[in-house]
Amino acid sequence: GGLGYSPDGGQQFFDGTNGIDFNDRTNWSTPFAMNIRSPLTLYVGTFRVYKTTNGMASWAPISGDLTRGNGGRIGTISTIDAAPSNANVVYIGTDDGKVQVTTNGGTLWNDVTGTLPNRWVTRVAVDPDSANICYVTISGYLQYQYQAHIYKTTNYGQAWNAIGGNLPNIPLNDVIV
Repeated sequence: GGLGYSPDGGQQFFDGTNGIDFNDRTNWSTPFAMNIRSPLTLYVGTFRVYKTTNGMASWAPISGDLTRGNGGRIGTISTIDAAPSNANVVYIGTDDGKVQVTTNGGTLWNDVTGTLPNRWVTRVAVDPDSANICYVTISGYLQYQYQAHIYKTTNYGQAWNAIGGNLPNIPLNDVIV
């Protein structure tokens, strides 16, 4: 979760974590995402989502706990993606099997886990042209489930379709749209 920023093209660097509560549960690989249309807007995940609009000079939480709240070694956000086509749409996945989306910049989060397997969400990836289309990859290592899991939604997570086809039975860690 160590983040730094440079306001002068790399001549100086400053701590970029002001406002992030380090008492939050955090993933071993802290996820972050940038809004590509507004590069000063970034998101970082603990068990909740923080947002900065000033290039990491300060952060503020835009969600409560988006996990199952199990605590311990799991119960953290494991992946975040901001929709390139709509700055108000952000998807997150958790290490305890949740997928959530906001379509209004974080004011309201919708749990769209639905029928997805209760496994570690390794990646959420939003279609670059359509914020309603998102892909989710899932790993089952933690539960000794090794099936390939990749899902797609075309309606902001209201329904998910398995699109793994004949992929080998190994967990998936990433998808690039």
